[in-house]
Amino acid sequence: MAESLTNDSRATSDGSRATAKTTATNSNRATENRDAKAILQQEPPYATKPGPLMLMLQRLAAATVVDTLLLGDQSLGTKIGLYNQAHFGGSATARLVDSWAGCLKEIGTFSSINRLVLLLHSNPGMFLFQPSPSEDFFRDFKLLADAGKEFSSLKEKPKIRTLDLEGCSLGANLDSLVNFGLAVGADTIVATNQFHEFALKRFVVDKGEDKYLARQFSELNGYLLVPHLEGWLLEARSKPVDQFFLLEWFVGSLKDHQRRLPQNEKDRRENFHPTKALQPTYIRSKEELTKLKQIISPKAPLRITIELAPFRKP
Repeated sequence: MAESLTNDSRATSDGSRATAKTTATNSNRATENRDAKAILQQEPPYATKPGPLMLMLQRLAAATVVDTLLLGDQSLGTKIGLYNQAHFGGSATARLVDSWAGCLKEIGTFSSINRLVLLLHSNPGMFLFQPSPSEDFFRDFKLLADAGKEFSSLKEKPKIRTLDLEGCSLGANLDSLVNFGLAVGADTIVATNQFHEFALKRFVVDKGEDKYLARQFSELNGYLLVPHLEGWLLEARSKPVDQFFLLEWFVGSLKDHQRRLPQNEKDRRENFHPTKALQPTYIRSKEELTKLKQIISPKAPLRITIELAPFRKP
């Protein structure tokens, strides 16, 4: 009887331990399930939102891809920011450089560039660097032919879709333009055949002088690189305005290149061309390039776009 009680007690004890163990196990499983469910809820759904690893990879990829890379000569200073704001809404990645080696260093940090804009001093067939204060001589230069060779020798070359040369008169030498574009591996190259000019102009008006400011804006219509001019007029109604704005124009002669934007409207309109006066000119074949060579003149402002595929060797 005592043994029976002992066995029953052991059975009861074992049963209690089994029940407790089962209860504990189930409780642990429930906790684990809740934790797993919470983890699953925290992790973005697969193929819908990237997880931590994919986000890291995307950040690394984004660091090497750029839509618009704007490289400007060091002498531009704050003008490059105003240019970026006016032409690209401030979205371009802008850098200042003082040599072709500096350009290659910036270009080499990317694996893909949708549009590379080179806002550099130049003459037909060459880039110019490190200008004197009066910009009448330059301490460094690089022929486009040599610049192309040095780009080709880079171990890691980015893919460049459009190469936009916004310097002076690079479109006047069409052969060097095509060869440089081919050396860089671009799909398209763009340039103008005239001197590209900039100036900063300060506008100062008192509170309530919005109409006076509007007249000044009107006199320089087409030359002012200022987004949202209406916003500045609204501001002038309620507060003073003291602001530098960027002016941009193109000229066809060295004489006009050395002049400031004239006050005389007739002179200005005939010889100092605003950006909108550039005639879009598209080259899609070797025959079209030959025809353009025969008629091109610095007197007619052109924005030349050349598709390079027809010029590549099979």
